[in-house]
Amino acid sequence: MIRKFGLLILTLIFTARVFSQDIPAFTLNQAIDYALTNHKDISIAENERLRARQQIIETRSMGLPQVNAGVDYNYFIQLPTSLIPASFLNPSAPEDEFIKVAFGTKNSLTASANINSLLYDASFFTALKISKKYTGFADLNYQSKRTELRNAVRKAYLPPLMLQENIKTIDENIRVLKNLLKETNEMYKSGFIEKLDVDKLNLAVQNQEVLKKDLQKTLKLALDALKLQIGYPLESALKLSDSIQVLSAETEESQLMDAFNYQNRLEYSILEYSKELTELNVDRFKKSYYPSLRGFVNYQYVVQGDNLFKNPISTPAAITGFSLAIPIFDGLFKSSKIQQGKLDISNIENQSVLLKSGIDFQVQSARENYLNAKEIIKSRQDNLALAKNIFDTAQLKYKEGVGSSLEIIQAEQSLLESQMNYLKAQYDFLVAKIDLEIALGK
Repeated sequence: MIRKFGLLILTLIFTARVFSQDIPAFTLNQAIDYALTNHKDISIAENERLRARQQIIETRSMGLPQVNAGVDYNYFIQLPTSLIPASFLNPSAPEDEFIKVAFGTKNSLTASANINSLLYDASFFTALKISKKYTGFADLNYQSKRTELRNAVRKAYLPPLMLQENIKTIDENIRVLKNLLKETNEMYKSGFIEKLDVDKLNLAVQNQEVLKKDLQKTLKLALDALKLQIGYPLESALKLSDSIQVLSAETEESQLMDAFNYQNRLEYSILEYSKELTELNVDRFKKSYYPSLRGFVNYQYVVQGDNLFKNPISTPAAITGFSLAIPIFDGLFKSSKIQQGKLDISNIENQSVLLKSGIDFQVQSARENYLNAKEIIKSRQDNLALAKNIFDTAQLKYKEGVGSSLEIIQAEQSLLESQMNYLKAQYDFLVAKIDLEIALGK
């Protein structure tokens, strides 16, 4: 029986380890990589890139020779009948007399091939430039989607990470309080303190455990939000392996204080691309006033006869030429398109000015928030050290019998508050760092 019980315990331990090992642990960079691989927004942006490349082929095809071939077969169940004056065959026949005559053969087979090619169209070459330029625009949009997702994951990763750190802090406080409660129980049994002191510490432990449960519920919601952000299954477990301290230590402040270049912001580059595309489109409509020239070659081979397999009659034919189209008046359609394009360019230029002003403000405020968050961390760190010293002193006094349980509980609450404030300051610092990097286009 004991042996079976031991085997059961080993099985449960092994199973627990297996399940524990199956839960993936993500660093921040791993979470970002997972999102860039699995999020549907990236797939959509990638499809747009591929679609832009197909548009080049589509536009180029308009300037390439168009080759077509065909075969037509006709069988006349009843040949068409025409009426001719009877006098045509019999001069003495009355003028109002006609004779029915059937012309043609029962079978007709026609094979044809034609080549039609654009020889000159100024607007076509501009359209080809537009399609090539658009691929660069699609690439920028793809990079923009990746950057937006990367920053969104960074911000979604921090709340559950901070909650994990808070839970660890509470676990440590619970451990310290439980040890102190154990010692207090012994002192109570020995008659050195009152039962009230034991109850106060016991209540403090219970309050910490209730707080821990609340944080665990919030952690689950925060993890679900992160899963949604990276495209991870909501029903699957997920752990975070980074820490607030590690991420805070990775900051390179010198790069965040360097001179700013608007070109680092993808929104600005996308706006410039939009302006260039609009200018090219205006140029395309201007060049559509020019004549266009097309050339063609047609070949036809006709086989006729009542029996195509016995003495058919064949009549080949070939023709080549060109057609010149000269635009004269289109009801001001092209002129309207050109004016619309010029207005769009003016709007883009105004948007560029507004964007620069917005970026300047964003960079300035983000830098101020970053430096302020950095100062708050130092202040919270000093407060934490002071609260830790007060708690250690209160704990020592209590053990020596010269302090009260109320004093140690108050010191413990102050310590917990300082610990959480310090973690919150680190969290705010990381958020400020991310906001500054976004503003700088890092």
